[in-house]
Amino acid sequence: AAWFLNRKSGKFVRLINDLSFEIYLVHYMFIWSPISVMNVTNVWITNCILVIVLSIAAAVLLRLLVSGVQRIYRTGA
Repeated sequence: AAWFLNRKSGKFVRLINDLSFEIYLVHYMFIWSPISVMNVTNVWITNCILVIVLSIAAAVLLRLLVSGVQRIYRTGA
């Protein structure tokens, strides 16, 4: 892991790294819940790409929601 510390990474990799915990929290609902998208099409790879896109979008929304709540909590509003 130390080998990667001095490597430059692209913006997308940094985004995924920053959102990795949120992605971990939300991805499951797009795979095994009532809102699963794994059967939207008959093409497995298309469904997987859809899960990835929706997971990243939900992770961004979760990050924004948590940031807003933290901001309110810190200011005491």
